[in-house]
Amino acid sequence: MRTAPFCVPGGRRACWRVSSWHLSQVAPDGVGNYQSIYYDVNPRAPIDPITGATGVIYSTLYGTGTQNWGTRDGIYDKAGNFYEVVGAVANFFRREYRTTPAFPSTTALPLPSVVSAGQRSGTSLVDVVYRVEDADSATVQTGLLAFLNGGSALTQVIPMRTFVEGTAGNVGASQPSGTNLSAVWDMTADWAADFADIRVEVLANDGRNLRGIHWIEIPVDGALPAVEVSADPISDDQLVEAWFWMLATRPEINVQPDPRATAEARVFADSGIFANATLVEYAGPYYARYPRTTKAGRAMLYQAMGGRSVNRSEITRANLGNYNFGTVNELNITKGDTSPSAFLKSWGVDDYGELPWLPFNGGVPTRVVNTGSTSLYLVNDNRLWGLGWNGYGQLGTGDAVTQSLAIPIADNVVYMSLGASHAVYITADEKLWGLGRNNSGQLGVADTANQLSPVLIDTQVAQVAAGGDWTFYVKTDGTLYQATTAGPVSLTTGVAKAFISDRGDGFYITTGGELWGWGRNENQVLGAVGANKPFADRVLIDQDVADAAVGWDFLVYRKTGGSMWGLGENEYNQINPGSTANVTAPFQMEAADVVEVAAGYDHVVYRLTGNTVRSRGYNYAGQTGNGTYSNVTGSSVQVDSNVSTISAGGHDSHWVTFTTAP
Repeated sequence: MRTAPFCVPGGRRACWRVSSWHLSQVAPDGVGNYQSIYYDVNPRAPIDPITGATGVIYSTLYGTGTQNWGTRDGIYDKAGNFYEVVGAVANFFRREYRTTPAFPSTTALPLPSVVSAGQRSGTSLVDVVYRVEDADSATVQTGLLAFLNGGSALTQVIPMRTFVEGTAGNVGASQPSGTNLSAVWDMTADWAADFADIRVEVLANDGRNLRGIHWIEIPVDGALPAVEVSADPISDDQLVEAWFWMLATRPEINVQPDPRATAEARVFADSGIFANATLVEYAGPYYARYPRTTKAGRAMLYQAMGGRSVNRSEITRANLGNYNFGTVNELNITKGDTSPSAFLKSWGVDDYGELPWLPFNGGVPTRVVNTGSTSLYLVNDNRLWGLGWNGYGQLGTGDAVTQSLAIPIADNVVYMSLGASHAVYITADEKLWGLGRNNSGQLGVADTANQLSPVLIDTQVAQVAAGGDWTFYVKTDGTLYQATTAGPVSLTTGVAKAFISDRGDGFYITTGGELWGWGRNENQVLGAVGANKPFADRVLIDQDVADAAVGWDFLVYRKTGGSMWGLGENEYNQINPGSTANVTAPFQMEAADVVEVAAGYDHVVYRLTGNTVRSRGYNYAGQTGNGTYSNVTGSSVQVDSNVSTISAGGHDSHWVTFTTAP
């Protein structure tokens, strides 16, 4: 690596450094990554990192002049392991084969280098000359990055995108190897802030995958097909170099400062299916922060690598089988099914792993609910899935173990809802089931025992609403019931839908479109009618109402004509952008075209007739989905398009986005 500085006298950004860099950790055949294994006492006997045994390196096989290849028995072992010997380090390459391997012929790695780089005096233009040597590839794909102040981290990278004077064609795909290539970069077009010095890097790839991956086949199991899975989980460290490549070659991937932390940045997408998503963020204590690829980032990167994350079925099959590899979890990658028809996207706080970013192949989520700690989603095959906090067994696992990977809960489900610590759902035969916490009788079984497995609450049920420690449901004859420690209690008739907040404010819409409410009314969520309205003293809020959603202390609802209205707490302008005072009378938020509404604790998400999604309100964790952490206090912002359904709860939001128009 060259690090000679290039300086322009009197330049505002005076000192430059240039170096060569390429996608390392790729085996000569383009499919394997490696880890360095230092010799023990005998310099010809490296330690096998899997068995701990001391092996023997043979230098007579697959000689490449500078590297010596061999295996412990002179040909290969049963797992297909072999080594690369470089100086005092033996790089251990792990292969997994179900049949006898045939070693591929070695191929040359692309070797890029920066010939020169320097800023034109008095301008913002940087002249770069680089070349790539590749003994067996006539053309390569290239990309350029700049690193601030001698750094090498994602927090210090500047993607070089704006090339002028006709040099854009000298960076990218199909660049000739073995020749000098020129590029003129307009640095101020890509980076506005000042800096002391910069290092230019050139990246090159000759068609290999973004990462070398060792594959192992999970065989056919009944109706389940064979699938190839990476032999090991892919760590965050292993993905960093792939993100450098994505930043250098994918124009929609960018870096911006993270306002939640000092001197840190996040990697995000500004267009496409992953628009606004944080792909890489910094995690861990401040003395040991590291770049963590998010669920959205892994979904995007795995797709770019020609695969996807493994699912729970594949994890179980892999870990129960004897396929000569270690633990498989959600960090592994599998081949196949790389063109999902829809993505379940999520935004906000992910304390319990409740925020998925899942590709669906074939099945499409039709409904999503979440509380800010637990999430449920229903797929069009009527299977109910869940993930996140499971402290009272509300995910039906039979235990209280939090789930970071979605698990199936029940089949033949048509509707579901979530309380603070319990889940309820309706099956196709109109039966209402519940599981989880039951301290207030919210499971309707006439006691307060928590339930780790589903229990039957009632039959002939059409709709259910859960919130906090309450459950209300509507039977097919229009009767509204509450689940209590004494069992189901009938409240009123002529009801179409019910809603309940975590605070205990309840609402229902009659079959004639009247919206009624009762409860604490602490911040005028029922209007200017005084506090503590029991069900017997419920109040009429509005008419011609089609649907509603309840936040912590506020209400949003949609009228039959498509207008959207709000009432209650307005501290973060989630209802009225012109004031932070409580809204004590229905306030029109949108005049028309609203088809779906959702509410978190202090933010609002809604979908319009063209399937675009807009949001407003509190946004400290990015829950509005607009790619920032600043509150949306003015007009609502459009955050996505091509969306089929939405959800919000706590400081989270979810929606389903199609890769093609629904």
